[in-house]
Amino acid sequence: MAAVGFLSVAIVFGITATTLPFVYSAVMAEFGWSLTEATLLFTYKNFASAAAALFLLGPVLQRFGLRWLMVGSFVSTGLGFAAFLIVDSLPSYYLAGIVLGFGGAAATIGTNVFVSRWFYRNQGFAVGLTLTGISVGGMVFPVLTVALIESIGWRGAMAGLSSLIWLVALPIYLWRAKEEPTMSDLGAEAYGTYTARDRACVVTRTAPADTGRSLGPLWRTPAFWTIAAALFIAAAADAAIFQHTPMLLAAAGIDSKTIAFCLSTMFAFGIVGKIAAGRLYDAWSVNGMAVWNVLLAVSIALALLVAETAALVVFTAVRGLAHGGLIPKPAVLATHCYGTVLMSTVMPVLMGVWLLGAGVGPVVLAILVDATGRYHEGALVLVAVSLVAAVLLSRTRGRA
Repeated sequence: MAAVGFLSVAIVFGITATTLPFVYSAVMAEFGWSLTEATLLFTYKNFASAAAALFLLGPVLQRFGLRWLMVGSFVSTGLGFAAFLIVDSLPSYYLAGIVLGFGGAAATIGTNVFVSRWFYRNQGFAVGLTLTGISVGGMVFPVLTVALIESIGWRGAMAGLSSLIWLVALPIYLWRAKEEPTMSDLGAEAYGTYTARDRACVVTRTAPADTGRSLGPLWRTPAFWTIAAALFIAAAADAAIFQHTPMLLAAAGIDSKTIAFCLSTMFAFGIVGKIAAGRLYDAWSVNGMAVWNVLLAVSIALALLVAETAALVVFTAVRGLAHGGLIPKPAVLATHCYGTVLMSTVMPVLMGVWLLGAGVGPVVLAILVDATGRYHEGALVLVAVSLVAAVLLSRTRGRA
């Protein structure tokens, strides 16, 4: 089942995560839009994702089940990319982003829940390993996107990439996915060398009652708001530097093919980052996540030095590690801080907070760049907020 989740995120989320940064320059050149107007696409996409995560996807998951949620993610993402064919103004451009946002949120939450149902003790590692699909997709799609844009234009490139969703990801998921594991399916995860208490936790987690708990008491705890604040600002910093990386490198005089290669290499390092972070989170819980936020701050600081070849190589490696390791964080935080029983209830909320932060970060950085004419000041702000997120997480207690 992890392989099914891997393929889903590699195509559905991988295309969405890696191709949009190459659209911004194209639409700015065609329509004369500002950097802020171009990157607002990502903000609208993530705000739609956050709204879906906070208010829609939890009830859909509880009422209709995981299969409906995952199929909806494939359909919405495919339609969102096809919608770029008819973009002729800012409203139609942002509308395509909103449709993509619903699909992206459903794919992220659905895949996290899907994989988490199959693992207990090694959940962080399993989620991290599955989400390496994003990194594998990221190794392929930047180079493919640049080639397609140069040959058939940015509209055709986006619509063409959506065919992978319709022809590969959706059919394989419908054919192979099993959303509700039995105790025999869980195998060693349920029995193995685990104690009676561990087996009881697995039984509780797989029971239908795990979707019925209320979030009401959690909203009133300082710990919840500390976690939410840390997720929000970490996501803002990470998404801001990621969405602007092609333009930041172009401003340093780097050509488009080298930029695409750098992004592909970042995602290759992201595979290592996801697996290493998953192991670190399993071992150190929330403290491990705080450490990873420090790595995020370091990776952003290195962006200021990319004009030198050696610095570009180091930035590519560290940035890939940092970004890759952040991806599993909302799902693992939900389990480590609130337990497996509340997983289906808490995780969509934390993912919604993450998506809100990711939506705000790129446009705030764009505003700073439009105002100052360079990335230096904005990058320093992102370094500072990443360290603030690390401090907030270090003050939060997990289960470990």
